[in-house]
Amino acid sequence: MQIETARLILREYTLDDFDALYEIVSDAETMRHYPKPFDEARTKNWIEWNLKNYAEYGFGLWAVVLKETQEFIGDCGITMQNIDGEMLPEIGYHIHKKYWRRGFGSEAAKAVRDWAFENTKYDCLYSYMKYTNVGSYSTAAAIGMKKIKEYPDEKNGVSYAYAITRGEWEELKKMKEALIIIDVQNDYFPGGACELYNAYEAEKKIQSLIKESRAQKRPVVYVQHINPPEENFFLEGTHGCEISERIKPLPGDKIIVKFYPNSFHKTELDSYLKENGIKKLIVCGMMTHMCVDTTVRAAMDYGYEVELVADACATMDLEISGEIIPAQIVQKTFLASLKDVFAKIV
Repeated sequence: MQIETARLILREYTLDDFDALYEIVSDAETMRHYPKPFDEARTKNWIEWNLKNYAEYGFGLWAVVLKETQEFIGDCGITMQNIDGEMLPEIGYHIHKKYWRRGFGSEAAKAVRDWAFENTKYDCLYSYMKYTNVGSYSTAAAIGMKKIKEYPDEKNGVSYAYAITRGEWEELKKMKEALIIIDVQNDYFPGGACELYNAYEAEKKIQSLIKESRAQKRPVVYVQHINPPEENFFLEGTHGCEISERIKPLPGDKIIVKFYPNSFHKTELDSYLKENGIKKLIVCGMMTHMCVDTTVRAAMDYGYEVELVADACATMDLEISGEIIPAQIVQKTFLASLKDVFAKIV
């Protein structure tokens, strides 16, 4: 059995995972919400317990490894746990502390959640944790679970229980999306004041995204940049500042006017998206290295899931210390820096 995500592979444990697991579960900081860190015997038993779970239930805690390097960084999966007197299917997760706060726990747990609802008959999945374990209940919330109770627990003193139902998961899969088109304005095209590399090619892809979005009733949001008078492009009232006629907004489309690279900064973008229940952004536009990059990074801070369409973005040559960095390299470098952590690159 194997589950793959953008950055991770979840696979069954083997006894060869002992050393890598022991490094994690013997660490006092990692295990501070457990009665005590694991010794070697407890670590071996942990692996053997999961091997038995695979045989009995068809699931258990799976080893989590980085797809790029195959490094073992923890485990995540489903086990049957006693939650306030009931044996219930529980999603658990343990990630090596050097990989904390990088989204690996929630990425793995989301994949396990989806696998469980797609491959088992359970109508509700749970996670429980010691009341002091902020990281654990934050991960539970990140995969759509809600706190359903807190109860006295001999092991934890007080435990919190989180849960997500199959119906809630189905609704989550229908997460409302919006197409965000950033700064596709005349000055970026040949003859404009700030011509970009491959602007027309990116625009053609954007045209197809608009067509697809309108067919699917997906909101289309245009972002238009206005520069201060001392700049030489995107000057208010000029033809160069106008949105390209070839992708022009239709009545009812939202237009966000911005004055900073970040499309959220001092604009109504976040409030508009939240008012309309939009949680996932499909982003495209110009320039990849400036306003697209800044907006995508900010979107994560605001809690949005982002899909960035690589060939629907354009950039330009950059210069540093007299050296010219070609636009093709700029494009690849900025997309690579956003990949997985800030956005899914498609």
